[in-house]
Amino acid sequence: MAKKTVAKKNNAALPEKPSADVLGKHIGCVYSGLGGAVLASGFAIQNPDLLVADYGKMLAEDDAVSPGLEFLAYSVVSRLGEYRHENDEITQYVKLCLERIHGTLHRAIRDALSYSIAFGYSVTEFTLTQEDGRWLLSSLSPYWPEGCKFKVGKKEDNSIDVLSIEQSTDGITVDIPRYKAIVLRHGSSISPYGKSRLKLCHRWWRIKEHAARWFAIALEKYTLPLLLGKTESPDEMEEALENLAAKSSLVVSPADSVETLDRGAGTAAFEAAIAFLNRSIYRSMFLPPLLIEGEAGGSYSLGRVHYGIFSDACTWMAAELAEELVEQLWRPLIVWNFGEQNSYGVIPLVDNRTPDERSAMASVFASAISSGVLFPEEDGEWMREQLGFPKASGETGPGFRVNLLPSRLGRESKGKEEGGVELDGKLEPTGTPHKKTDGGGDAGKTSEPRDARGTDNPAPGPEGLPA
Repeated sequence: MAKKTVAKKNNAALPEKPSADVLGKHIGCVYSGLGGAVLASGFAIQNPDLLVADYGKMLAEDDAVSPGLEFLAYSVVSRLGEYRHENDEITQYVKLCLERIHGTLHRAIRDALSYSIAFGYSVTEFTLTQEDGRWLLSSLSPYWPEGCKFKVGKKEDNSIDVLSIEQSTDGITVDIPRYKAIVLRHGSSISPYGKSRLKLCHRWWRIKEHAARWFAIALEKYTLPLLLGKTESPDEMEEALENLAAKSSLVVSPADSVETLDRGAGTAAFEAAIAFLNRSIYRSMFLPPLLIEGEAGGSYSLGRVHYGIFSDACTWMAAELAEELVEQLWRPLIVWNFGEQNSYGVIPLVDNRTPDERSAMASVFASAISSGVLFPEEDGEWMREQLGFPKASGETGPGFRVNLLPSRLGRESKGKEEGGVELDGKLEPTGTPHKKTDGGGDAGKTSEPRDARGTDNPAPGPEGLPA
């Protein structure tokens, strides 16, 4: 018999387990490229993006960048719903903070989001006030990003993150503790300064900045006709034509003449170039190209596709923003006032579906109820939430309406099976009997209405109301 060969494992020596000191230096460092130099220096990190000054100019002056960012920020922030927590006391505390704050939370967050998209990062400091033994939110102040630098260091879990923000204004430098600020980053988790979306369209903005000057020259060149003078005294004619723009008349001898020449295409090429540059700028900010097309826009179906892409991008950004607000704003306030919690609540997203989408969903729900997949008694509140309807409450709330619906469905079903009369959408009192009309042995007898489950005893309704 052939001898069986058994493969042996390589018994090479395994590397030693790294020491705690080595682990502390190399494991959990998010910005590993900054490394030991950052930890040893204690100075603020310089922003590696050299175009920050241009971003501020683009945001302040360009007629496409500024409204485009505003529109994007409005669309994202409008998707944020009301804060919720399983502890009603914490929910009421957050509502009280929103009432006490100077200004509005949405306006401050909208500015902070615009800065983070434009510069790649934003810093918003929040201040507190004490009232009835609790710390309440009093203000939110977004700072101009160009004047903020980050100081990073090692945290207790060996990760490297921002420990404080160095703010410089008018020659004065102050340190803002990290726990008193909301830092939003956009586009990159590698650098504490994020990645600006305006960097993607900077070259187009630079061309547009020069094209605006060329456009002024083109307007002067193509809107005024070129004059051609024919004379035996060219010097006198040239002097007269140079000053013609400020005059309404010109006198020449019978032997002289003045003609106008067609300059050709005019400013159409410049207008097309500006439109192309604006589209390129909008594209870098997720904005649909049809937003600026006007009367020359595309079809309705194409517009729906563009809006769908834009809506998806806004929803993604809103979900990320909601998590940052809970983690950086509400979590520290809750800890300072209520102590550590298992959960720090959520900020749900508002349903921004179109009327057509809501109508389609309502049709699906109606079909599911008819098929017995969904039941109003159990799924009514969830369906209302999905359709964006307010919660039912009061004596005429879900108990009354839900109990009527199965009875109606049962009567309609039985009426059709036994040759009865349809209700035509009218809901008769539950206790009204229906006479049979089949002429059989049971003629003249009455049958009690049946509910959707096919039982002879309809579900009871609230006291004092028909079942």
